[in-house]
Parts: sequence; C-alpha cells; structure tokens
Amino acid sequence: MTMSSLQEHRTEAASDDPVWQNEDLGLVDRIKAILRARLSPRSYLLFIRTVRLFIIASLDAVAVLIALFLAAIQNGSELAEILAQSGTVSVLLVTICTSIFMLTGLYKRSWRFMSFSDGLYIGLVVTAALSMAWTACLLVFPELRLRLDVLVPFVIVHAALVLVAMTAMRTLRRAFRENTRRSRRSAAADVRRRNALLLGSSDWARAMIELIQSDTKSGVNVTGILSPDGLDKRLRFGGVPVLGSPEALEDIVTNLDQRGQKPDCIILQDDDSQMSDREFMRLASLVNDLGMILARTHDPWNQMSQQRPKLNLQYLPLADLLGRPEIKLERGMVDRVITGRVVLVTGAGGTIGSELVRQLAAYGAEEIVLLDHAEYSLYAIDMEMRERHPDITFHTALASVRQRDALFEVFERYEPYIVFHAAALKHVPLVEANPCAGVHTNVIGTKNVADAVCEYGVRAMVQVSTDKAVNPVGLMGATKRVGELYCQALDLVGESDIRSPRFMTVRFGNVLGSSGSLIPLFQSQLANGKPLTVTHPDIERFFMTVQEAVQLILTSSSRALEKRSGR
Repeated sequence: MTMSSLQEHRTEAASDDPVWQNEDLGLVDRIKAILRARLSPRSYLLFIRTVRLFIIASLDAVAVLIALFLAAIQNGSELAEILAQSGTVSVLLVTICTSIFMLTGLYKRSWRFMSFSDGLYIGLVVTAALSMAWTACLLVFPELRLRLDVLVPFVIVHAALVLVAMTAMRTLRRAFRENTRRSRRSAAADVRRRNALLLGSSDWARAMIELIQSDTKSGVNVTGILSPDGLDKRLRFGGVPVLGSPEALEDIVTNLDQRGQKPDCIILQDDDSQMSDREFMRLASLVNDLGMILARTHDPWNQMSQQRPKLNLQYLPLADLLGRPEIKLERGMVDRVITGRVVLVTGAGGTIGSELVRQLAAYGAEEIVLLDHAEYSLYAIDMEMRERHPDITFHTALASVRQRDALFEVFERYEPYIVFHAAALKHVPLVEANPCAGVHTNVIGTKNVADAVCEYGVRAMVQVSTDKAVNPVGLMGATKRVGELYCQALDLVGESDIRSPRFMTVRFGNVLGSSGSLIPLFQSQLANGKPLTVTHPDIERFFMTVQEAVQLILTSSSRALEKRSGR
C-alpha cells in the first residue's frame, strides 16, 4: 500500500469514527478530532501551533491598539488624538511589538501556571518592545521630537495599559481553563471526592494544589493547609486557606466537620526537614485517633539528591514506635557479674544474640565466645565487635547446638563463666511445618547446652524463651516449654549444692525489629506497595525494643546470681 493510498484509507476510516461526531464534545474538540483524522501527526501539530501563534499574536496586537486609543482618551491632547488615529503609527507599533514578542520567546511560554517570574518577564518584554516601537516612530516622524513633553507621558500610559491588557488576557485564559477543568472533574467524579489537608512548606503546598486541581481524575479536594510552624496562618495559597499547625489538628478537624468539610486524609510532604521522627509518630497517632489516613507524596527532589524518605522504617528509631520512653535498667549489678568474665552466647548471629554480644562487650567482659551455625551472621557480628572493641577477645565457634560433641568441645576449650542460650527456632509457621527441626533445636539443642553447663562447671545458664511457652497451644511454644522444664529441673536438682550451676529462663513477647517480626514485615510490604496486614483488628500487642529485651535478660540473671532469690 502506497503512502497516498494509506492516507486515503486513514481519511475514510476517520470519517466513520464516532469520536468527532459525538455531540457531547465541544465545537473545538470536534474540529480537532476532524483535523487529527485528516492530517498526519506532524502536519496536525504544525497546524495547531500556527493557529495558536496567530490567535495569540492577534490578541496582543489588539491589546496594543486598544491601549493606544485608551491612552489617547486619557491624555486628551491634540497630539495624542493624532497618534491614535494615525494608521502608520498603529501598523508600526503592532508590527514591531508582535515581532519582538515572537523573537523573545514570549509565545513559547505556558501561562497555565503564571508565577511572579512570568509576570516580571512579560513586563520586561513589553517594556523593551514598546521602547523600540516608539523609537522607530520618532525616527519615522521627526515632528514628534518637538512634542516630547506630551509624548513621554502618553507613551508611559500606553505601556502601562498594554501590560495590563496582555496580563489580563492571560489571567482570564488561565481562569477559564481552570473553571473548565473543574467542571470536567466534577462531572467525571463517580465516587465521593476525598477531602484532604496538606502538611508541608508553602511552596510545596502551592505546587500540590496546582497538581491536584489540574488532574481531573485525582478525586481529591484540598480543604486546607497545615503549616509546620503555624506562621502562615490566615494566608491563602491557590485559594486554599492555611488553618494552623499540626498541634491544633483536633480543633481544625472539628471546625471543618461543622462546615461539612471534614478531611479524610492528611497529605504529608516527604521531607525530613519538616518534622522529627518523634513528631511524625505523634502526628500519625493523632491522625489515627481522628479516623483519618496519613498519606505521603514522593518528593522528586529528595529522590534526585538521594535523601531518604520520611517513612522509611529501616532508618526510623524503633524506640519511637513504643509510644513511651525506652526503659533503662540498673547497670551496677550486671557489671559485677559480667566484668572480667568469659561469656558464651549461642545464636550469637541472631537479633537477640547479637545485641547480647554488644551489651556484654559494653559491660566489660574479658572474652566472649560467639557460637552460631549461620556462617555469614557469625562473621558479621564478629567483624563488628572486633572493630568496636579491640580490647576484648572474641572467639567464633561455627557449630550448632544440635551437635553435642562439637558443643562440648567449645565448652572444654573456652571454659565460660556464664552462658546465654539464645539459639532457637522461633517462627511459628515454620516450626509447625517442620516439627522435627523444632524439637531438635529447641528441645535437644537446649538439653545439649544445659548438659555442657553441668559437665564443665559453668556458673550459670540463662535461657532466652518466649511468652508462647505459657500454656502453649502450638508446637513452637511447646518445644520451648519442654526446654524450660528441663533447665528448671536441673536448677531444682542443684538447689542444695551451692557449687551447682544456676539455670534461669527469661520470657518476652513482641520485640521490635527482631528478624521475622512485625516491623521487617511492614518494611517489605511498604517497599512493594502492598497493604499492611494485621492478625486481627481487635488484637492488642505490647512491644519492647531489642535493647530493652537484652537489658531484661542481663539484669534479671545478674540479680538472681547475686541474691540467689530464685532458688
């Protein structure tokens, strides 16, 4: 098929296209549809640009002429009347002005979002164009030089009127387009539009309002702006009022609700400089209590400068999620038990085990034995501790608590004073699906460690357990409970012998940031744009940080060893 036949085929097909025949379309849209059907894309764009340039240049020419006559009426002098009625002067002004407008790129600018810089630019262009046009008039008509006392005020008035007219035309055009978009957006909204508050800087809020109002499918109605510092209160940006700071959010929502504009969500600027992590968490809690949603916009400036997003939980201090101050326990008692001792930690590469190693090093243990079956986890904690505490001796033992002989060799070689047993299988679904593995680690592994403690005269063993071992209903809790019972029996057997080792168990539940817990799950879901999942809408959980959990282990075990109150 040749190009001409292809064009004919396209024209015939377009003539049957119901789009441009749709009576619901406006006249301009129908004309555009006809032109798209009959012209090639390149020809269509060239035609549209030419028509647009002609229309805008014609309007500016009319503005120059109308301003000329208005200036003559305002001036009232004979010279002004002659200038206004002179066809040569009018043609010269219009020709020079429109030519300069084109050459300076005035018609290549979009006036949909007219800013202060745009207003300044059009003022400079108009001033330059009229200066050159009237200079040309002085050259063409020498007699004008004799009446400069009348001509100069006339030119100033003419320039002011031209500037006002051209700016007014563009402002009216923008207002017309916005009103048309608003009407289309209202007509296209099949569902109830969401009322929203914006929280961020004034520049960001203005840009967001423009963006939301230009999108006919956004479904968002901005009812107000929250200023981080509250200094812009009572101002308006894009017709939207600044209502106050986030501290007054409850009163603001109440007032909007009384006016039938209760917000459904708050859109937050994605910028670390706006508020601290603690302020953010306080705001999130308040928004939740008010029955609203806290949304966040991706900030392209932050992304280009590689700044971290606000709600990146990987960097958010987990203590801020507690809703309470982080608890700090007494240190003296732990110092007396740990300082200068040889300590062994099983599961040293895990969340609890690695934090145990960090705090044991901070308490001044002389040697710390790191035992774990995961090579990389063991390597990571060993490298970290050697860099942070070069004065402490660290030993790595790549072994599993299931391996009884290898475990006994570690105890024989390093002769630990106290053992912290953190190695376990803790993920409920995995243990349920692999019961033999759960028994091997949580029961037999715990028994191996306890037997080694008895065999090599270790002073104490502290077992890290879970609240799921309380009246267990699942296999993971049951295996942990059996390990507890074994250690408890050994502790009771040695009750009458002061030289026998102590066996202690510490239980806790939800630890923020531990592997496989709530926060890592939420991080993954947020990163992949998935909804956040909860076990049950009515569930209530009580959290502690990893640091608090380890402090609990160290403090309770040290207290029991010193006061022997647990026998």
